[in-house]
Amino acid sequence: MNYCIRVFIITFLFAVTASSYASPFFRDDITLLTQKGGLIFSSIDRNRWSQVKVSNSKKGCHECLKIEFLDSKNKLIARQYFKSTYGEFIAGFYDVTGNGNKELLLITGKGDRAYEISKTLTIYSLENNRLREILTQQVSGFFGPAYRWDYSFAFLDAKTDDNDFSSNIVFFLKHTPFQKDTPYLQRWKIPKAKKIEYFFSRNKQRYIRLGG
Repeated sequence: MNYCIRVFIITFLFAVTASSYASPFFRDDITLLTQKGGLIFSSIDRNRWSQVKVSNSKKGCHECLKIEFLDSKNKLIARQYFKSTYGEFIAGFYDVTGNGNKELLLITGKGDRAYEISKTLTIYSLENNRLREILTQQVSGFFGPAYRWDYSFAFLDAKTDDNDFSSNIVFFLKHTPFQKDTPYLQRWKIPKAKKIEYFFSRNKQRYIRLGG
């Protein structure tokens, strides 16, 4: 398999809103939305939907959200419920599988205190009026007060023997520097894998981790 590297390195910012967001890690050709709910985004993929609407799914629950895909007549195509700390999330739309359709890339948070929030990337494919999960990977966590680890990640164009394309996803580990005698650290929470790579299986129609 030959690889064509795309410049698509992602580093994490999380507590941002749509009005302050300056697109530091998604490329220009990746449609992005980030917000505390209530957002309507138009014309992301005209071939399949006209609008994507994000709103709270439960009264009084700021972290309870739903993302809805609507057609040109505002008819519901698909809906996905999710939770994210403080109601904050990051979502992008990009064709990662190489099928010509854009998938949903969703980063959500879990945790009560800011320095203890862990983040997870989930990729969904819109198929037959439903969102199907094709990859889930934790991309951030903590191992002590103000000590965090993160996986930045990159998409690599993978060219197959039949000249078809999909994108492999490679995660690279980094963490807050620390000394051996730094107290109050839970070092076992730092992932052992410094690099993780997934490939898209056309047979299983989901991402499979290489080497495991």
